[in-house]
Amino acid sequence: MAESGTNAIKAVRAQFPVLFNAGKFDELGQWFYAEDAVALPPGRDPIEGRAAICSYFDELWRNAGLRFDLDVIQTVAGDDMGYLIGTYVAHMGDQSAPGVTHEAYRLQSDGSWKCTVDMWHNSVE
Repeated sequence: MAESGTNAIKAVRAQFPVLFNAGKFDELGQWFYAEDAVALPPGRDPIEGRAAICSYFDELWRNAGLRFDLDVIQTVAGDDMGYLIGTYVAHMGDQSAPGVTHEAYRLQSDGSWKCTVDMWHNSVE
């Protein structure tokens, strides 16, 4: 079960930049985030709930041209909880900023894995 959970988390995470960079935030929310997810972006208060997180990202995508490249450092899953540590490069216009992300995942009642906590910080301040 743990190996299948790890692989499922990696598969969910792999779709994040595809959906994000295409501006498909409703689909991103349904695919990636649990309904009660919390995002902890640098420099602002926590964002609570799938809809609020997707709205935040949609605004950054439209107004700042934010796009992401992601990579995975480590993924671990138990029977119903898991985590992923990864890296990202945030692109806004001709500027890029690298960072690290820590994500917690929970197995949902429908058998899917969803992110419940999405915390990231810039590698370079």
